[in-house]
Amino acid sequence: MLTPHHLPLYGHSMPGEGLLLSAGGKPVIAGSRLELRVGSDPDCDLVVGGAHIRPVHLVVRQERGLWVLHAPDGGAFLDDEPVERVVVLSALEVRLGDPVNGPLVRLDPHAALSAPATDGASVRLPSLAGVLPYLLLLIVVVVPVIVWAIGR
Repeated sequence: MLTPHHLPLYGHSMPGEGLLLSAGGKPVIAGSRLELRVGSDPDCDLVVGGAHIRPVHLVVRQERGLWVLHAPDGGAFLDDEPVERVVVLSALEVRLGDPVNGPLVRLDPHAALSAPATDGASVRLPSLAGVLPYLLLLIVVVVPVIVWAIGR
């Protein structure tokens, strides 16, 4: 179930943006990867230790251009509440294993845009979605005015 309190009207993720995961000062940037695993297994993208941490405790993957945290077996806590699936639209922190004392994992879909990728791939640039309304305004309003002025 998606948690509704993490569907803000601001700070949303653009399709293809990177993701920064960190725990205990260890950052991992998604780069071109579409899925990151977090857990105690040394093969995980972000290795986190602790008494109640499973080998693959949670998975964060891109779905339809948005990063989605999956913790199907439980043991992930957001604001002290257990979560199984969360759309990561803005920076958030999740505790693993224990809602109070478990290791803290930070997920930030925007921080990765200004940092080098940790997997050897380049970080994708943000899309033009924020600029698109201005481009449309330029094409629809400004260009016809210039054409009209030249034709006078």
